[in-house]
Amino acid sequence: MRKSDKVEEYEAIKNFNDAKTTENCVLIFEGDYGGQIYLTCPMKYVQCNEQILKQLLNDIDKLQWDDEEGCRMYYEIHKIGDDIIGGMSGGHVNDHLWIHDEINTEIKQQIQDVIDGKKEKIYI
Repeated sequence: MRKSDKVEEYEAIKNFNDAKTTENCVLIFEGDYGGQIYLTCPMKYVQCNEQILKQLLNDIDKLQWDDEEGCRMYYEIHKIGDDIIGGMSGGHVNDHLWIHDEINTEIKQQIQDVIDGKKEKIYI
């Protein structure tokens, strides 16, 4: 790296409440120890609570990898259009919910409904 190259400083958002009040904060679900990004969503669109998000992550992981220890939910600051590094082509930050193509099409609307606060869980 040259001295003139700019490096953006990374700062993790530690919890749900901070994520809800931090501008440009994005929710990220991953499984397979980072081998698959399940979804991304700007926090400004997340209408459910943290417990419901945790249940959603576990339900999605059960369908994809079924390894509870290998999945996690975290929050980062990103701009619309950013890519999220991860296996299976990573993820992408849109100005709405982004769901990985490998996730069953039949449950994508259910995932959206949970994020929107319309449902408490997906039915698998």
